[in-house]
Amino acid sequence: MYHSLQARLEQYPYSHTQNAASPEWIAEAEQELGYRLPDSYVWWLTHYGSLFFNRQDGVYSLAPPDFREDAIDDLLYNHRLDAEADWIPDGRLYIYRPDEDESYYWDVSAPVHEPGIAVEYPIMRVDMLDGSEDVYARSFAEFVEQMLTTRGY
Repeated sequence: MYHSLQARLEQYPYSHTQNAASPEWIAEAEQELGYRLPDSYVWWLTHYGSLFFNRQDGVYSLAPPDFREDAIDDLLYNHRLDAEADWIPDGRLYIYRPDEDESYYWDVSAPVHEPGIAVEYPIMRVDMLDGSEDVYARSFAEFVEQMLTTRGY
């Protein structure tokens, strides 16, 4: 289903397969969040689970539960920090914060709970300097494709 993306990821030097998430970790994350994660993100988690676009800041993934509290690139760890800070508007799940100038989040204002339904949420880009937001990608797969394209892969 994601053959072209897989081929591109295999050429990209900062994509790794050693950190793939287990189905149990994904189920735990979905239970904590209260909704399903996007299908293309779940595919990526189970096949790769680690991706860096600037050598330092990774796309949020799922760390093993025993190490989640120390994993700065863990989706749930960051979601919990955002919830504690209480500054994140409802319907946002941040996926990537490469620097202080921009950040990316899923618009989960209409979350999918039901099994058997295709799930993708748009990824929004926030310009932290002026506060503007725009749709960056319609899915996680498209987000990765665009990020790879801007890096020449």
